Amino acid sequence: MNFSRTRKRETSIELTPLIDVVFLLLIFFMVSSTLVKDTALSITLPETSVADAVESERTIDVLVDAIGRVAVNDLQLATGDRDEILDAIAAELSAIANPRLAVRADAQATHESVVRVLDIAKELGLIDVSIQTQNREATANNP
Repeated sequence: MNFSRTRKRETSIELTPLIDVVFLLLIFFMVSSTLVKDTALSITLPETSVADAVESERTIDVLVDAIGRVAVNDLQLATGDRDEILDAIAAELSAIANPRLAVRADAQATHESVVRVLDIAKELGLIDVSIQTQNREATANNP
């Protein structure tokens, strides 16, 4: 009697399509994460009838929240005292030619904390300074 042995099929998992899918997901998340701009401080800009939107590579963003904390280009400062703000803005100035300063202060921020930032900007010789607001009509349409 001639008994033939049945060969066991060797099972394997193809990794090439799996690697392709993981690579595409990685690219998708890298691209989509750069589109989201998170800020170091949570602020609500004051409302005006006309908003001044400034977005540029040469813009230095200074955020002032309601309790007086300060962040320069999304780097929250530890104490927020005058010398620390001065050093942080001066460090950003060294990397930017013809810089623009955009102050984004919370609607509830104290006048003193905003004036401190403007005084430092004047001391550093910045002449292109703006205080950012949000459009009243845009916030009414998008609650």
